[in-house]
Amino acid sequence: MKLNCPYCGETFSYERALAGQSIACSYCENAVRMPSLAELPEELQEELRREEAKRQEKEKQKYLRKQERYLKEIEKQEKGEAKQKSLEEKKELAKKVEAAQKPVPEELAVRKRHRALRAIARWNKRVAALVLLGYLVSVVLGVVAAQRGVLPWSWLLHAALLLAVPTVFMILVVWASGELLVVFLDMADDVRITRLLAKRQAYRKND
Repeated sequence: MKLNCPYCGETFSYERALAGQSIACSYCENAVRMPSLAELPEELQEELRREEAKRQEKEKQKYLRKQERYLKEIEKQEKGEAKQKSLEEKKELAKKVEAAQKPVPEELAVRKRHRALRAIARWNKRVAALVLLGYLVSVVLGVVAAQRGVLPWSWLLHAALLLAVPTVFMILVVWASGELLVVFLDMADDVRITRLLAKRQAYRKND
């Protein structure tokens, strides 16, 4: 709110904190008494109240914005801490999984047994593949021979059908025997590993 100097007519800002005190006019340097709120006209009092209300509202909005920025910073910090904690938990879980998957000395010792049988199981799969490959090669050669007139097509068809059944049977038998052998070896190794770990745990309790 602005007031007029009674000496020079220039305007100066009304300061409520200086009400009732004399101040020097910044233009004419005469002593001017700052009126109290009760001495001001009603319209000036209303204007002063409106300015005060605007000032308080402005301070309130400023405080709310400051509080909002502070809450956002806190939320951002909490999210960062939660993310860091989640990463640490994932790393710790990965370490535990890696440690759990890492074979113990007992398992390493047991897995070295029955190497010959495991090699036979692997070769069974290769033999099955070779049998299938041999059948396909024989069919292709038969087709080539039939196209050249060496063999009749009817004979080739009958031969292919007759050989298909034993070929499929042989492939299934060889492949299944290899798979069953691997399953039995794994079961035997697992049982032996479990026994060794149980013994080691028992020895630790006794110690």
